[in-house]
Amino acid sequence: MNSEWKSYLESQGAIFDSNQALVSHYDTKDVDPDQQTILADLSHLGIIRVQGEDAMGFLQGQTTNDISKLDADHGHLNAYCSPKGRLLASFYIIMRDNAYYILMEHSLLAAALKRLKMFIMMSKVEMDDVSNEFVLTGVSGPESSTILSKTCSNLPDSSYSVTDDGIYTVLALPGTQRYLILSDAANAIYLWNSIADNTTKAGVHVWKLTDIRAAVPSIYEETVEAFVPQMVNMQALHGVSFKKGCYTGQEVVARMQYLGKLKRRMYRGSVDSDHIVAPGTAIFSADSSSGQGAGKIVDIQASPQGGYEFLAVIEIASAEKGTLCLESENGAVIKLDELPYSLEQAS
Repeated sequence: MNSEWKSYLESQGAIFDSNQALVSHYDTKDVDPDQQTILADLSHLGIIRVQGEDAMGFLQGQTTNDISKLDADHGHLNAYCSPKGRLLASFYIIMRDNAYYILMEHSLLAAALKRLKMFIMMSKVEMDDVSNEFVLTGVSGPESSTILSKTCSNLPDSSYSVTDDGIYTVLALPGTQRYLILSDAANAIYLWNSIADNTTKAGVHVWKLTDIRAAVPSIYEETVEAFVPQMVNMQALHGVSFKKGCYTGQEVVARMQYLGKLKRRMYRGSVDSDHIVAPGTAIFSADSSSGQGAGKIVDIQASPQGGYEFLAVIEIASAEKGTLCLESENGAVIKLDELPYSLEQAS
């Protein structure tokens, strides 16, 4: 985390955990991001900058989405797979100053960067962790566009579109008025001072709840290589291109799309549990005959209404047939909700 930025947040009363994620003052559990406009530090996301003459071609051969479609006005959701088509990371990617910026879970950044660098070989590509050089801010909620437009000269108007006024690079995210802003520390401080009085400061857990409600998956250390992209609905979120050509894991992903039958997909739901539940937690169904179990939690966060809201990859047959529980037949009963998008959408 940028030291100037951390000092600023601490001066505002923020307290951090060992992963540099906000855990106090900005993270009251009663904050409902659908009802309140929230302002969040997104330092749980790390930043990889990729630049050089061969950067586009290199990334095209490593990631699931079509890098050639990126420009100063368009970002997208993307992913990095193992040769077996299993997700190693999911991330947003944007362009700024003729370089690509990959925004992913910070806990996965070092491993992803090390692995990607192995394949640069003779390509004219530079890849660096620049998480300490920039600040990522999130603004979300019913008044976010009105409030944010007073500081940022113009805002993107559709998911994955980007605006850049030379100070703030703003990416519109899937969901209801959700924006991710990349800037240097000084301008992030100016932005926060400008809009703090009209927003509710929220920590990483509240921000991740907006991801869950938008049904956008994140891959964590507990779920690395647990899913192929279609299991977490990446095709419906325009995070996979089936026309771009070869990339690591492409053969498996394409075979699933055109020749296979998807037996598991991502659902959104809620559960009342008396203990903390983490990504990777198993889901039980008495109707499942799979040796892999009925499903697995993708992401889960405390709900302001009580209990937890989650995303989970679940066997379609089990989800349609019977009762789902956390971990075992004696676990908390799961309720499934509608997704905010159609699964018929595809890139």
